Amino acid sequence: MRRRRGRRRGRPFAWGPLALAGILAALFLAAEVRVRPFVEAACANAAKACVTEVVEEAVLESVSQTPVSASEMVEFVYDADGGIQAVSGNAQAQARLQAQLVSAIQEKAAQAPHKELSIPLGTLTGLALLHGRGPGVPLRLTMADAVSGELHSSFDAAGINQTRWELTLAVTVSVYTYLPGDKGQQTVTVSVPVAQTVLVGEVPQMLFGDAFGTQ
Repeated sequence: MRRRRGRRRGRPFAWGPLALAGILAALFLAAEVRVRPFVEAACANAAKACVTEVVEEAVLESVSQTPVSASEMVEFVYDADGGIQAVSGNAQAQARLQAQLVSAIQEKAAQAPHKELSIPLGTLTGLALLHGRGPGVPLRLTMADAVSGELHSSFDAAGINQTRWELTLAVTVSVYTYLPGDKGQQTVTVSVPVAQTVLVGEVPQMLFGDAFGTQ
């Protein structure tokens, strides 16, 4: 007589490990969503500080070697009482100065294209109690070769019958950021003073030429 063999039942599927993996993945995604804005903010701040340092040093060195005077950059028209009636920009002088400063910034950036920093892990969490605490997370910054700049001339009152003229350079450059397991790109724009002087007279009402983005 043949004995009937009972059917072997398969082992029950282990749902526990799968559920645990799902929970951990969900927690990881939630943590990444929460931390991401603080990581981007930290990278943006570091990139701006890096660009500002390079631009300020380059502009200072350039104007120290070749001082900039108001009479070269703009022409003032005075009225019969000696007050400033109108101002017009010197487009050629502006173009030369702008090219000179942008070239100086590019050369300065090329001398040290990479910068290594460290951001405390607690800062990246966004928690106030952990800000500035914890082990450092390495951050590498790389400035792009392309640098754009534009000069701006502005006037404001500096006292009784006095006008302050200031020339500033707005610089825009891209910075690539590298964190362990993450990379990004920041577009940074900074403005640095190039020259300024105080003139006798009220703020002029007539400004000619937008060679400097005159304001």
